Amino acid sequence: MKRFFTILLVLVLSQMIFAQNYSVTFQVDMNVHQGYGFFDPSLSDVLLRGSFNDWGDQEPMNDDDNDGIYTLTKELPAGSIAFKFFYKNIYGQDSWEEIDDRTFDVAGDTVMPVVYFMNDEGSKKVIDVFFQVNMEIEKVAGRFNPANDVVTVRGTFNAWEGTDTCFAELGNTNLYSASVKYLAEVGDTIHYKFNINGDTWENDFPLNNGGHRLIGISQEDLDNLYAYDPYDYPNEYFNGLEFTTLTLQESEIIFTVDMNDATDLNGTPFSAIENVFLCGEMNPLYWAWDSENVNRAIFMVDDGTSGDVTAGDGIWSTTVTFPQYTSTNAFSYKYGANYDLPSNNGLNDNENYSGEDHWIQLPQTIISGTVNNVFGEATTSDSPHTIENLVTTGVEEDESDLLPEEFTLQQNYPNPFNPSTNIKFSIPESGDVSLKVYDILGKEIVSLVNETLDAGAYTFKFDSQNYGSLASGIYLVRLESKNNSASIKMMLLK
Repeated sequence: MKRFFTILLVLVLSQMIFAQNYSVTFQVDMNVHQGYGFFDPSLSDVLLRGSFNDWGDQEPMNDDDNDGIYTLTKELPAGSIAFKFFYKNIYGQDSWEEIDDRTFDVAGDTVMPVVYFMNDEGSKKVIDVFFQVNMEIEKVAGRFNPANDVVTVRGTFNAWEGTDTCFAELGNTNLYSASVKYLAEVGDTIHYKFNINGDTWENDFPLNNGGHRLIGISQEDLDNLYAYDPYDYPNEYFNGLEFTTLTLQESEIIFTVDMNDATDLNGTPFSAIENVFLCGEMNPLYWAWDSENVNRAIFMVDDGTSGDVTAGDGIWSTTVTFPQYTSTNAFSYKYGANYDLPSNNGLNDNENYSGEDHWIQLPQTIISGTVNNVFGEATTSDSPHTIENLVTTGVEEDESDLLPEEFTLQQNYPNPFNPSTNIKFSIPESGDVSLKVYDILGKEIVSLVNETLDAGAYTFKFDSQNYGSLASGIYLVRLESKNNSASIKMMLLK
């Protein structure tokens, strides 16, 4: 019996030792952030989250002596912990420490040393950051209606949330602007993009880090207490567009996809092809993989309609109308099979893995065309799919049985003109040809022709209304081929 009680006592003492908690006091100095104007002790609590509360429960801290140093004592078991402090800033946003997780090894009762929030002892400054985007192209193209639509700017400065609305400027209602207070130091880079109605993001900007717009913070910005994007690239228009990189008119593209022998991401054949749909990044295409966006997926047919040539041949088709001023940059799209059905093998996005997309690039003068695809065979932005049956407008070959003997660029007619004029030129041999318009200072306004042409005489109808608000004045037209060039001057009068 005595031996039994001895063993029992040892077990109890062992459990007490292993279950022992220690008193740990956390301390954070909020004076610097209160001085910045972001933290207001009368409006917000300082909170603690960490591995000991699964980063979920909010642990309010105390500043009973009003010295700006907040404390909290917790009973914690021995072992390593990770944690951070955070608060809600004056804009109602969660303001976490933007540093790596703090860590500590609990081995006994401890009062931790006081640390500054975000380890910032006051080296930063609060500056105004200005954002501006030109919505003229989106308005003309019908993708943005100022009466009903809202533009927001979102980025690393507001956790990519739609809390900062842009408003039209009084002097130019095409320009939408917003400004925010930002806690900055030299070397910071603000990543951001503009958004329409919370669901239409700007496309990625491939030349920029992360595909985002960027604002770098310099010492000059800190001295001036403001910063802005100089708009070198991407430029000031939504999506970084320019009139010189947009389609001139509405265009219709027939998309076809061969679903014969189609398999899902794992190479498993679909038991049946019950529906096929098209998603993508360029309006009216949309990445509609989630069920709540099913109405934004474009469903295709194999019944001999909507551009489908032969019913029941396993090649599905749909006709998509892209609005005037669609970007001529390459854009991505994908197909999917059996939306929200058991036969989709568990995923709507079931053609290729993420990042393995189809790509297409619309010529500026396109009217219509067809792009033929095979399910599961992706391409790249550098080598987009060929547009077949391409119909374009703008440059027309003059009907004549005689080939021109000289390289010529004739004076446009009428001249002066408003709003349109005809530009005639001749090339004696086939080859790459460019026809461009420049302003009087030599800045390129638009590339009218940039393609391979057969030998012959051509006429291009130049309509100034297709290129934004061109001012009255003299413009230079330049024609170039491999071995020749010529220029004329033309005058727009309004």
